[in-house]
Amino acid sequence: MQVLLYWDPRHAAVLTKTLMRLAAAFELSVDVLVTAADSAALDRAALPALRVKRLPATGAPETDIVRACGQRPYDLVITPPADRPGLLRMILGSRIGHLVRQAPATIWIARPGADAIQRIVVGVSGGPQTAHDIRLTALLARAFGAQVTLVHVVSQLPLIYSGLGVQPDWLANDRMAKVEPGLARLREAGELLAAASIPHELVVREGLVDEELLAVANGAVGGRRADLLVLGAHAPSVHTPVDYYVDIAEQVAQAAPIATLVVHAESDWSRWSAVYTGPSLEAGQAGF
Repeated sequence: MQVLLYWDPRHAAVLTKTLMRLAAAFELSVDVLVTAADSAALDRAALPALRVKRLPATGAPETDIVRACGQRPYDLVITPPADRPGLLRMILGSRIGHLVRQAPATIWIARPGADAIQRIVVGVSGGPQTAHDIRLTALLARAFGAQVTLVHVVSQLPLIYSGLGVQPDWLANDRMAKVEPGLARLREAGELLAAASIPHELVVREGLVDEELLAVANGAVGGRRADLLVLGAHAPSVHTPVDYYVDIAEQVAQAAPIATLVVHAESDWSRWSAVYTGPSLEAGQAGF
């Protein structure tokens, strides 16, 4: 697959680790956006032996990345976690937020974390984007041997709401699934992962979507911190239907303390050639 990496020597360790982790699981061709001042630091970095092409960067990551994505279709963009400090962010906006809103690609925000990706947390919305996100999550979980936690947050409570009560009862209640579409999507996502033989769990929370999703990812709920948080979707086109998580993807991506993957609504996984040997996850197989 074709990867675009924005090189920032301040985050050389986490960027290199992220790239090596992906290179161990997938066949990559990498374009690196690097400024002239940072080119020497890139030479010193212990990047894996990949096909790497250097592209000139101006020093404004969000601008360079969006421009590069407009010139070539990338399967994945890897960006450093650096964002503007508080006052500058208020005046100029968030770099991460800009990418989430504008870049026509799936974005991996690299952050320090565990040596291996063993647990992936996925935010499940009530819209059609969820199945798209789960297809990519399944590829990653299969490649890394990870378990998946699917999370849906009930934030806009129906009039007949009387508390979550026993969670399995909610998930099995067809009447509630009609009132709260996210519950139906959660069940469907679980069925997709079960068909692919990927270990997973379903979690329903109530409250503010960003707070509850981050609590699960942080380990405040469930007691185990995730290694990767998957969000979908962001769609730069005004003609693309708005999904449940579009409005909060930016703030969650900024606040998450772990690696975060923001899945683009129109991404295609056909070029994600896995290095691992196992059952195919091509479209139309294993429930996909």
